Formats: sequence, structure tokens, C-alpha cells
Amino acid sequence: MLAKKLRVPIQSFPKNAKVVFSDTNITIKSYKNAFKHNRLGVLVNKHVSKNATKRNFLRRKFFGLPLSKTKSGGSNDLLIILKPPIIKLTTKELTDKLVKYDQLI
Repeated sequence: MLAKKLRVPIQSFPKNAKVVFSDTNITIKSYKNAFKHNRLGVLVNKHVSKNATKRNFLRRKFFGLPLSKTKSGGSNDLLIILKPPIIKLTTKELTDKLVKYDQLI
């Protein structure tokens, strides 16, 4: 799991954050922060799955992304928003997508 200091509170994430990447399964937003480290937030709403166990499973998968390898300089807050089609992916397809997203961040 990700340390608490590396998580960004989703409620306080700025509305004017820049969209870095958008796909049918995911949207990634980025915003400069005042800390010396990157922070991550994952938003999975009930439209993705009514079952909380499945939503938490997806959230934990994305918390496994390495934050120290961001391409942009400085420290950023990243918000990953998962969209409903992601629940239909198999574990293998999801792992392949995570590798793709990891290379973009």
C-alpha cells in the first residue's frame, strides 16, 4: 500500500488541474504541489462497479505505480480517474494497461 504522505486527498484536488492523459478506461490529471515528493490519488466511483470490493481492488492496483519516475520535473499531485469500461478488462489486460500508463507518467 502507498504511504499516507504520498496520497493526495481527492476532495482537495484542484478543479483546474491539467489533463495529462485520457483514454476510454482512464483519465490522469496533474497539478504542481508544494511538497518535495509526488502524491497520488485514485478516484473510482460507483459507476465503475457497485461492489466496493471490486472498486478497492482497482484502487490498490493503481496505488502500486511507482511515483518517483514521473517525467515532468518537480513534484506533482496526480489524480487517476477510472472509467466504467475498465471493470470489463481481464487481469492480464489490466496489467498490460498499467505498464502503458506507467510509461506515460
